[in-house]
Amino acid sequence: MVLLDKETNELKEQLRVDMVKKISDASASLDKDLKTAEERVSKSFETLLESNYNKTRAQLSQLTKKQEGILEKIYEIELAKTINERQEAIDKRMYRNALQDSVSALEIALKLSFEYRVGEVLDLVTEDINNALTSKEIPIDNYLIGQLVGVLDKVQGDHAHAAAGLKSKVPALISQHA
Repeated sequence: MVLLDKETNELKEQLRVDMVKKISDASASLDKDLKTAEERVSKSFETLLESNYNKTRAQLSQLTKKQEGILEKIYEIELAKTINERQEAIDKRMYRNALQDSVSALEIALKLSFEYRVGEVLDLVTEDINNALTSKEIPIDNYLIGQLVGVLDKVQGDHAHAAAGLKSKVPALISQHA
């Protein structure tokens, strides 16, 4: 009986040790599988996130280009409208108003960033300054002169020299109408 109890106890202990080892091995295997699964999910998520980021960035770039195109069209319409208003003012011999319109047109042309357009409008500003200097119309107010100088200061590139030449006429505008 003692021998049977001893063998039973040894068998129980061996089963317990085997069970602990199997549980430990299973736990290690589960940990390994879980870590592998986490890495796969994480990698898939990163790939998906990067793909969506790139798609969103491309869509944003397309929207920005469309927005710039729409804004350019709006500026073109504003420029045409302002030049038409300027011509109406000239037809009525309202040279101060024509100068105001050509200064506004120059601001719009600068937003468009087309050298050709800036050159065209600078020619109109030149004409309007000359008309204002030779006319006996109402004085050119300080606000308009400040606006003229401010917009001429923004002209760069090929037309900067022409803008500087126009700024040199400002004292004559001030003194003529003072």
